[in-house]
Amino acid sequence: MLNFSPVKLVDITGELFEKMVGLKLEKCEGAYEDLFKASKTDISAFVGISGTAPGIIAVHSSRTLAKKTTAGMLGMQESELSDGEVNDGFGEVANIIAGNIKKELESQKAEMKLSLPTVITGGDYATKILNGEKTDEVKIRVAFSCENEKMFVEFIFQGELNIV
Repeated sequence: MLNFSPVKLVDITGELFEKMVGLKLEKCEGAYEDLFKASKTDISAFVGISGTAPGIIAVHSSRTLAKKTTAGMLGMQESELSDGEVNDGFGEVANIIAGNIKKELESQKAEMKLSLPTVITGGDYATKILNGEKTDEVKIRVAFSCENEKMFVEFIFQGELNIV
């Protein structure tokens, strides 16, 4: 049985933003679904996970926050960034979060491989992670606020995961 905590997801994401981006994230209180529906998300990044702990990491935010994030990571001004650089930077955010989750679970003897990040952008899209009729699916979802923008991180996992 693998152990993972929503607090660990908050810590991983918060540390990434503080150390690599230079932005402070605050965990939002309230129901994840309600916060998500009330927010503008027009960029999503996904990293698939295979192996002992199959699943996906998904990160959703506004393009505004994705641009601030990428500028912070690259040490550039937001106005200097191309759309492609913003997409790549936001995909890297999902990749780093997934890599840290992988490291945590591999310390518990899980064997995992990560896919390359996939980024979706637009003004009117919805995402749904298809899983068939899996009854062993675990979802850890956290909403964050940063400079009046929202960001959402999901770790959806199939298998035996003890949420601690």
